[in-house]
Amino acid sequence: MLNLVFRRKDSWLCIKNPYQWVNLLDHFQKCGLGFCFIDFPFPITYPQKNAEERNTNLCRYFLKNIYLEDIGIDYPFLIENRVMWIMRNGEEVARKVVNKLNKLDKKYHFKALLNSITFDYTDYIIKQYFINQSKPVITYQHGSVWYDKIITNKSDLHDLVASTMLLTYGEGSSYAYSQSNLEKLPKIVSVGSIGLDRLRESEDKNDARKKRSKILYAITGYYQNSWYYGFSPPMSDRLYYLAQLEIVKGLVKLAEDNPSVKVTIKLHPTNYKNIGSDPPWVNDLSDKQNIYLIRQPGFSQIMREHDILIIDCPTTTLLEALTTFKPVFVLTSVISPPSRDINLLKKRRCVVIILMNLLKDLNARLCENP
Repeated sequence: MLNLVFRRKDSWLCIKNPYQWVNLLDHFQKCGLGFCFIDFPFPITYPQKNAEERNTNLCRYFLKNIYLEDIGIDYPFLIENRVMWIMRNGEEVARKVVNKLNKLDKKYHFKALLNSITFDYTDYIIKQYFINQSKPVITYQHGSVWYDKIITNKSDLHDLVASTMLLTYGEGSSYAYSQSNLEKLPKIVSVGSIGLDRLRESEDKNDARKKRSKILYAITGYYQNSWYYGFSPPMSDRLYYLAQLEIVKGLVKLAEDNPSVKVTIKLHPTNYKNIGSDPPWVNDLSDKQNIYLIRQPGFSQIMREHDILIIDCPTTTLLEALTTFKPVFVLTSVISPPSRDINLLKKRRCVVIILMNLLKDLNARLCENP
């Protein structure tokens, strides 16, 4: 398919984290194709309280009729700062991005843009730059984006408007994207996940029979006021915080009762950039034996080194965990997948976590004969 788009020795552009495209770079190189990565970081600074009152009033004037009455959310209050930022900085940032792209395009003669699903303002400008020049923009799905036939990341408009081709993991995602009300849609193709395929190929089938002593718990990110997910009712950071407290408490007790057990807690890499600190419960673990806190490397890179995987949000990390033959515990009380998906998880011998049974279920797995 890509051969229909590119000729040999053409260059194209990957914006920010290329995700799935990383798994194809060696193939591109063997084909003699050129590529480069760019990142245009423009710090977003929101106006202080009581500043720019005129813009605030103007913003609320345009947004005053937007209100999610079914769940009682004052939506203008949530997005007010973002709209104000666009009004104040959007044009200048777009001009800077286009100027940089013109210089790079003159040097590399880009033929197309490869990117993953993104939400960033500058990414949207970059994609529109290529579309306005009638150059292909190929977007590749990253992670879990749909729930019960609905795009949950609220990225459907961004992806569909700013892409000429959209590559998805499977028919479920493709169907969800195709339900858009837009008059014109990009070509949507189900191609699977190269990253997940490679993880599956590298896994040891004997994992299912190994002794259990190393536990990896990957916590989900707190969404704060920065990501409007498509679940109803909306996701709650408070519920996740309470669940994490219980899981961590259980893991600490497990490590105390079983000195041979080592627990690694994988913190979310970008979780705390807006609040400037780790979750409060992190401070309570500094003196705990056999409890280790890490932020890097990524989950898929370290899951092979562990025997049992615990996930408190059934999204991308769950997809990666399911490529292994390891026991997987997944919390479904905050976000509960449809019943058919729960049944599939159970067929895979995943343990659907009920917090009160976590210690009991973990001990059972630890006592299994290798």
